Amino acid sequence: MLVEGIRDIHDRGYVHCDLRPENILVYSDMYGSIRSLKIADFGPTIGPGEKDTTELEPWMLDFPGTAVYMPPESVTDEKIRAALYIWSLVCIFREKITGKLPWE
Repeated sequence: MLVEGIRDIHDRGYVHCDLRPENILVYSDMYGSIRSLKIADFGPTIGPGEKDTTELEPWMLDFPGTAVYMPPESVTDEKIRAALYIWSLVCIFREKITGKLPWE
């Protein structure tokens, strides 16, 4: 469900710049089974026509998302690319499996 949601966001021309566990809302039924996921907090999102090569705007220079879930090149190159989803997903899955942040 999460990958489908990210794909939908990307297909619409957006890049969600702050994908992290706190921005993934889980809805379950009365038996505890997951019914759906929602991706929240589109504040630092990059819009259509800006994806893959967008340079950070001055207001975003203090990280457009949560640094621990961002690939290093997003910070060092000051570029936002749709490929950051892969990095963010791996960080989220690692945290859910180990219970620890991907890095300090």
